[in-house]
Amino acid sequence: MAKPQRLTYLKLQISDYPGALLEVMKALKEKNISLKSLWGYSKENGVADVFIVGKDEGKVQRALPSSITVLEKSTVFFLQGTDKAGALLKMLQILADARINIRALHAIAVSGKYGSLLWVNEGDIEKTARVLGAK
Repeated sequence: MAKPQRLTYLKLQISDYPGALLEVMKALKEKNISLKSLWGYSKENGVADVFIVGKDEGKVQRALPSSITVLEKSTVFFLQGTDKAGALLKMLQILADARINIRALHAIAVSGKYGSLLWVNEGDIEKTARVLGAK
């Protein structure tokens, strides 16, 4: 398991129409902002929730169009490593042994590597950082 990174995510709410996410991404590109992760989904009420994890959360937030609402800002843990069977088992065991419940997990593997985002409850962030050795 590679050393986890402690990062900040922003949960945004944007209008749900063709090109809405494109506008957000163009604003970030104009400021030369790189992302670690981008994930979103449409909701039934004409809006979409988008999760952005940037290398520099402050720069991301300053670059967002003023029409974008930031719903949430908190900590997420980023893990990466070699894609192999059971790649996340050690991390999951560490969390289980520490009695830390996982709020959400997203993982993807590409070209022999994996990347994963891990969310825990607010009250478990410091404990999670400690047991995983995340900075």
